[in-house]
Amino acid sequence: MAGDIISETALKDFVATALGRVGMGPDNARRAADVFVEADLRGIDSHGVAGLSGRITTMKAGKLNVDAVPTLVRQIGNTALLDGHQGFGPSLCTIVIETAVKLAAEGGIGLAAIRDSSHWACPAYYSRWMANQGFIAISMTNTNPGMPLYGSAAKSVTNAPIAIAAPRRGHEPIVLDMSLQQVSWSGMKIFADDGARLPGLWGYDEKGKETDDPVVIARTGRVKPIGDYKGSGFAFMQEILTGVLGAGMISAQIGAMTQKGEPAHYSQTFIAIRPDIFASRAEYDAQIDALYNTAKASPLAEGFSEINLPGDRSNATFAIRRRDGIPLKRIRKSLEEISSTLDLPRPWL
Repeated sequence: MAGDIISETALKDFVATALGRVGMGPDNARRAADVFVEADLRGIDSHGVAGLSGRITTMKAGKLNVDAVPTLVRQIGNTALLDGHQGFGPSLCTIVIETAVKLAAEGGIGLAAIRDSSHWACPAYYSRWMANQGFIAISMTNTNPGMPLYGSAAKSVTNAPIAIAAPRRGHEPIVLDMSLQQVSWSGMKIFADDGARLPGLWGYDEKGKETDDPVVIARTGRVKPIGDYKGSGFAFMQEILTGVLGAGMISAQIGAMTQKGEPAHYSQTFIAIRPDIFASRAEYDAQIDALYNTAKASPLAEGFSEINLPGDRSNATFAIRRRDGIPLKRIRKSLEEISSTLDLPRPWL
């Protein structure tokens, strides 16, 4: 790779090889590589390969069941609960979404939940994959305590990552990918590494005063929930739809374990919905096009040149990076650490 970029193929090969070095089989390694590299292809740099070196360290320390595959606990109607056996979240979740889609194809809607999983990396990947199979999709996870409940002085609830996607015939799916923090922890690290302030007062310092300093917020652990009490309430309810529904752990229990150096036990829930359960597919396609085009044609506010709908910027970045390559700036350090740890050649040389 010349200059400061790396190709999609070279990066996927490197990630899959690295995961193989720590005991992951070829199928799981390729599945996980797809998740990480798509994040970087789409400009979601905080949730891609930049975070892989730490997970490699965790796997080398024996804190994950590296090559686990999910097994069925129970199935009732169009729902399935699976156990991840403390495996690697990205490879586990790519299998679980296949279950959700299969259930939805048969019964109109499918819900597949997994317990005893781990961090899933890039939320949008899973909902986008289901949308590309033709389904409206919702993906949710719980986490370690990621933000304070409104009125709390400490991290006390999951930051509730969620991704919702809808297929659009002839176009990339419409995809919303967000957590209920004003800024993700990994996103905040990027600001801190760049020596930059956050775009708004997105957290609190030790005295409870609002601040835009990412270093201070990382120290206090008090990132604001979006919409204050509304985001806080949403996060609380998402715990029910993940850890509680899946008979897994809630974030407080996960946090207590990780503080003792034990592995995190996350729960994820995936919902796939067939677009033609209430109207024909042609009617669905017409209405989603009308929704998208009407929104894009809305009058612009002062200072704006266009309206970006969920997924627009990601899709634009994807087209550029798939053609020109992925910038190394955000991922070089992680790649260097993985290369040194596993004695692998650096993939851009």
